[in-house]
Amino acid sequence: MRPGGRYRGLASPEMTAAGVPEVAIEGEVVEVDPPRRLVQTWHPVWGSEAAAEPATRLTYEIDETSPGVTRLTVLHDVPTRPAWKRW
Repeated sequence: MRPGGRYRGLASPEMTAAGVPEVAIEGEVVEVDPPRRLVQTWHPVWGSEAAAEPATRLTYEIDETSPGVTRLTVLHDVPTRPAWKRW
């Protein structure tokens, strides 16, 4: 995994049975600092409405709080509420 690398999130069989395309999420790796931090873009492409929205940003921060205990913090930066999110 390296900055600039691309990734895809594949739909589950249940999702594809409901009409979601095989590739549901696309993104790019922005920052990698193993084993402490991963930053990537996250762009849903499971439908035309979702695909029309700009990509958002996910940050995973991994901290060892004590020997054998790890805290994972996931930050999802969504500058505006996407049209497909009705809740």
